[in-house]
Amino acid sequence: MPIRFASGPYTGQTIRAELQEAQKADMGRKFATRDRRPLDPPPVEIPAEGPEVVGLICHVDLYLIRPTPYPHSRAVGSSGEGSSRALDPPPPTLVAPLPPAEESKVTTSLFGTTFAPASQVKGLDGDEVIFFVFSDLSVRTEGLFVLRYRMFDIFSRMEGSEDIHVLAQCYSGPFGIYSTTEFPGLRVSTELTKHLSRYGVRVNLRESERKRKAVELPAVEPEEPAEAMIPIFA
Repeated sequence: MPIRFASGPYTGQTIRAELQEAQKADMGRKFATRDRRPLDPPPVEIPAEGPEVVGLICHVDLYLIRPTPYPHSRAVGSSGEGSSRALDPPPPTLVAPLPPAEESKVTTSLFGTTFAPASQVKGLDGDEVIFFVFSDLSVRTEGLFVLRYRMFDIFSRMEGSEDIHVLAQCYSGPFGIYSTTEFPGLRVSTELTKHLSRYGVRVNLRESERKRKAVELPAVEPEEPAEAMIPIFA
């Protein structure tokens, strides 16, 4: 929806803005006080147009798609309890219903910085690009989620209103949050993540893949057969 501004850097202009997800998170490990791992790779947004950088911020909300990160239910044994075997993470092409229902919003389960200021650096193609980088987000619960991104200009106001209006919004692709025991591991940092780091944007970098260590079950000693008791008759 076009927005006409009465004050700020867009005074007298009618703005139609759009957001695009440049990099989606694939997975994360459930937040723990002593072991907090942010979403990986870090979510990155870019405006489709090139608005003024000063005053631009982006905010995220979290929506639950389902309470399991897997594309199907866990295997259930004869005892009725879920199998302890970790399943593969959901494929990147997994489709989530968009937009999600508002009652599925669980932003209180986010931990970390939910606002990102605009960073203007050269993109991978060499052109100047505005990025919003969320490198410090964790989720407190397991499940399959999407993020809602909303872009604002904190210095601009519409005629007859002092509210800060949403310039643009979009939703992320789905990502899974796993328990510590079932987290599949971390991949090598993406080219965009490495590129942003070279320009001074704070992100976590990895040069090699970190897989989850296999849990070795203790060896079970075979039981010795019991000695047969032979009755002796006098």
